[in-house]
Amino acid sequence: MLLFAAAAVTWATARTAQIPLVAGIPLRAGQARRLYSVLFNRRVTVRSEHGDRTTPWTEILLDYARVLGGDDAPAQPTFAPTASDEAEAGALLRERSIDGPFALLHPTRGLSAQRERWPAAGFVALARAYGLAAWKVAATHEFAAALAAARAHAGPALIELVTSIEDISPGRRLEGTA
Repeated sequence: MLLFAAAAVTWATARTAQIPLVAGIPLRAGQARRLYSVLFNRRVTVRSEHGDRTTPWTEILLDYARVLGGDDAPAQPTFAPTASDEAEAGALLRERSIDGPFALLHPTRGLSAQRERWPAAGFVALARAYGLAAWKVAATHEFAAALAAARAHAGPALIELVTSIEDISPGRRLEGTA
């Protein structure tokens, strides 16, 4: 009895690549250019491995569905917070004394845990392009002044901390923080 017609294994290992084959799934999509790729009969060349740094990650992941004959429409992700989400977010903002417009930059594309630190170059430029006030802190003694300036600023602000992961430890406080 066939339970599944197709399987997409987006981040396979040699072990997980075997599962669709052993399960008898006829269409098996997985990443190309790996020793275990022979276990997949639909292989995906991941664009970011060839230097693509502009295609949204959602589109790259949809390549797995596309090789299986899935819908080829461009992804249009939506974010629809519920009333409960809004209330929880409001409580968190009040708890942290954030009472005005703000922006959150969440750089995740192309990051690697093996890097010494996240590629921070350009965060201040990006924030300023969005109209935010921004300060770059590269030394501990600069933090207190940047924090005071950001708190005193009437609008959204960003402080880019240039650091190494080895410099961050739980419980350690930076000068100028409460």
